[in-house]
Amino acid sequence: MDPRARLTKNKIANAYIRLLNSKPYSDVRAVDIYTVAGVHKTTFYRHFKSIAEIEDYIEQSVLSVFEKMIISVSWDDFFYCRKSFLALLKSTVKSNSEFYSNALSLNQSIPFVNNLNRLIKEQVMEIIKTHTVLSGDQADIAITYAVGGRIAIYRKWVLGGFNVSEDTISKVMEQIAFTGLEGLILDSAMNETASAAQPIN
Repeated sequence: MDPRARLTKNKIANAYIRLLNSKPYSDVRAVDIYTVAGVHKTTFYRHFKSIAEIEDYIEQSVLSVFEKMIISVSWDDFFYCRKSFLALLKSTVKSNSEFYSNALSLNQSIPFVNNLNRLIKEQVMEIIKTHTVLSGDQADIAITYAVGGRIAIYRKWVLGGFNVSEDTISKVMEQIAFTGLEGLILDSAMNETASAAQPIN
């Protein structure tokens, strides 16, 4: 795509996302979008024939970046949410912080956000199938749980301005992957008990 066309499309997509954060989904009109984007009506319709096309563009943009991130790191780094994957996620988001921050702050009940989550789940399902021997139902349950949790963590991390270190997130995610949430809680309780039992010098 011509860089100028991409810039204009991104400006329009950003405007649409900002509007979704300030008014109900059903109330957003094309005139609102091109007004907020600061582009002429003819420019808007040259790039998008409808609001549905903007949603498709946003979905494909996010999904394309997500696929590239998965390809760029090893299976272990992605699966265990290790620092290399988190650093890549951070640099990707920062490359277009307005777009990703606004997109991640959207209400999860907006139809195209649900669709995007489904598309990401399908991509992860394809990757996991090549690394596991889980049955269809087992894989679906595990991936729904894992993807939902991951998206929630990424979302909170980005919206919080990356205020938690990659090291902290990586350690917690890796432990959950190995021992489950119960294992993480038990380990934390055991460490606290051991710390309390240390003699005072």
